[in-house]
Amino acid sequence: MQVFISYSTRDRAIVREFAKELKPHAKVWFWDHDKEPGKEAWPSIFAQIDNSDLVLTLVTGKALERAFSVGQEVGHAKSKGKEIVPIVEHGVSFGDLGCLSGLTPIELDRTNLPKTMGEIQTHVRKRAAAKRKTTDDGEALLVVVACIALLVILSKT
Repeated sequence: MQVFISYSTRDRAIVREFAKELKPHAKVWFWDHDKEPGKEAWPSIFAQIDNSDLVLTLVTGKALERAFSVGQEVGHAKSKGKEIVPIVEHGVSFGDLGCLSGLTPIELDRTNLPKTMGEIQTHVRKRAAAKRKTTDDGEALLVVVACIALLVILSKT
């Protein structure tokens, strides 16, 4: 399971906390941690989104100052069919980022970060379990098909 976090660089501290807490459940990508010196920013960011199963978008008053960049990341994620979960700070008008309209957010309450983190972890764990099940089902189907093919080959000899 891979997760990309979209955020304002002024929210680095909380993003680092989120990444640390999610690490047991997923590979977490975020620009401040994964940027590569000498590489163009947007292709690198888009590649991180492309390789992610889930995009978390941190929406705080600081993110609204960076709405264009967050909008670019969300737009790219939508174009790739990625699941996007907004994490919206209590008191921020969610309607201020139209690119996220219609998505159900998780509320970020800075006075109760463990509650917010618990909701995020629960969602990531559920997503990871669903992904594992899909992978396991696909592998089981492949084994069944291989067995049938082997039986067909053996029956012809």
